[in-house]
Amino acid sequence: MKKTLLATSILMSSASFAGMYLGASAGVAEADQSFLDNSHSFSVTAGYELNDNFALELAYVDLGDMDDNIGAGLTVNIDGLLFSAVGKVPVTQSIDLFAKVGLFAWDARADRDAFGTVLKDDGADAAFGVGASVDVTPNFGLYAQFQQFDIDDDEVQNYSLGAQYMF
Repeated sequence: MKKTLLATSILMSSASFAGMYLGASAGVAEADQSFLDNSHSFSVTAGYELNDNFALELAYVDLGDMDDNIGAGLTVNIDGLLFSAVGKVPVTQSIDLFAKVGLFAWDARADRDAFGTVLKDDGADAAFGVGASVDVTPNFGLYAQFQQFDIDDDEVQNYSLGAQYMF
């Protein structure tokens, strides 16, 4: 009896995670301001697949430290939380194309050599993305994506590669 209860509770707890996934990606962020160099970016994501074609995601996105290329000693850092709705279209049994639309709640900071932080700002603006994913195993996949983040009147594009674990 105890073994049956233990097996049942394990199955019920694992069933509650069905449809969930965790992911991480790394990439390159590029600001539309020509005086800022590209930076390394990363993100960590938690998502829930409602069905084969629709998911919801929450991600922490760090667009890196973008240094100026004019010698002024300025570094801009942008990071924040991204809540997205994801639409997916299966191409084959293991390959999907996807599109994302969401809201990016961001914090931006500009630091200048020898002066420290010279500007702080925050806000919430639109973000969107497109990409492709491939399931390597039933629980592990890889993806490539392009994302665009609106930051007030500016835009930052992010190109990234990632991996995810599906429960």
